[in-house]
Amino acid sequence: MKETVNNKETKRRVIDIHSHILPGIDDGSDSWDTSMEMLRIAAGEGITDMIATPHFKAGHHNAPPAKVKELTARLQEKINNEGIEINIYTGNEIMYFDGAIDRLERGEILTMCDSDYVLVEFLPGDDYRHISGALDEFRYMGYLPIIAHVERYECMLRETKYIEELSRRGIRIQINAPSYTGALGHKVKKAVTHILDEGYVDFIGTDAHDTGKRAPRMIKCLKQLDKRYVREDADDLVCTNALDIIENYE
Repeated sequence: MKETVNNKETKRRVIDIHSHILPGIDDGSDSWDTSMEMLRIAAGEGITDMIATPHFKAGHHNAPPAKVKELTARLQEKINNEGIEINIYTGNEIMYFDGAIDRLERGEILTMCDSDYVLVEFLPGDDYRHISGALDEFRYMGYLPIIAHVERYECMLRETKYIEELSRRGIRIQINAPSYTGALGHKVKKAVTHILDEGYVDFIGTDAHDTGKRAPRMIKCLKQLDKRYVREDADDLVCTNALDIIENYE
C-alpha cells in the first residue's frame, strides 16, 4: 500500500465482518442488554454494518441457522426502535473440523450474508499445511474462504510468507482491529503492519465479544489507517471489500 497522511474526515461506511453480538449463543454477548450496549458502542465508533458471526464448533451446542436468523432479526428490530443506525447480517465463524463442509452443504452452518463467503478459524497452534489444505477444501467446493484473525496463528506470525501465499491463492485475509492498534503487543502489531503494507489483508473486523476489553472498537484503528495509507486503501479494508460479501460478489 502507498503510505500517506490523510486528514479527510468525510462520512464513511464501516462494515465489521466479524462479531459476536447475538445474545446467549456463544462466548460473546451474554444478554440482550449486553448486545444493545455493544451496538451503542459500535455506532459511537462509526460502525454502520455488522455481520453476526457466532462460533460453530464440532461437539458444541451450536445455534442452528434458524435461531441465528431469528436473533438477528429481533436484534435489528430492537436497534431500529432505539434509533441505532446499524445494519446486521447473519453468518458463522467456523472452527474448522472434518465434516464442516458437509454440514455447510446441508445448510446446518451459515455462510456470510447467505453468500459464498465463509469465515473460518483454526487453533492457534495448527500448522500451515493443515490450515492451507482446509482452506483449499472450501475453495474446491465453491466457497470463498476468509481466514479469521490470521495474526493469531503461530505459524503465520513466524513466517508471514505463508500469509502472502494464501493471499495470492485467493484466500481472503481478516485481521482484528486491536491487533493493528497494538493491544496484543508489539510483535503482533509489527507483523500485522507488515502484511497490511504488503497488501495481503482484505478485511479488518472487531471480533467483538463484550462491552469491555473486547468491545467493538474501530475509531483508533481507522485513525491509524488514515495516517498511514491513502483513503481508498483504508476504505477497502473496512468497507469496499466487505460489500463484496454483502452483495455476494467474487
